[in-house]
This record gives sequence, structure tokens and C-alpha cells, in this order.
Amino acid sequence: VKLDSVGSVIDIKTGMIYPMLANGGYDKEMGVHLEDCCDEWLYSLDDKDREIVESVFQSHKNIEK
Repeated sequence: VKLDSVGSVIDIKTGMIYPMLANGGYDKEMGVHLEDCCDEWLYSLDDKDREIVESVFQSHKNIEK
């Protein structure tokens, strides 16, 4: 799912975040897990993208239990 406000793509199944490329794709080699994202990145999310990220975070928290 594209997160346009931060120029990233999130894999909702794994919680991995990847940089979005100019052509709309993403860099599969530069992924970072949602739990490892810095505060600055999280604060940069717009409301729509924040809802997506929070939903993915919650679903992964529930899976770990």
C-alpha cells in the first residue's frame, strides 16, 4: 500500500516499509520494519496514511500475542 505522505510503500502482511521509487515501484533492498521506523518518519504521516500504519501495527501486535 502506498504511503504518499512519506514516499514509502508498506507491506501490510509483513509490516515492512520500503522507499517508493519515482516510477511508483519500491526498493525491495531498503526495507525497514514498521517497529524500527524513526519518530520523524511517523510524525510525517498524513491522517490517511497514519490510519493505514496504525492498522498494520495493531494487526501485527495481535499476531504476536
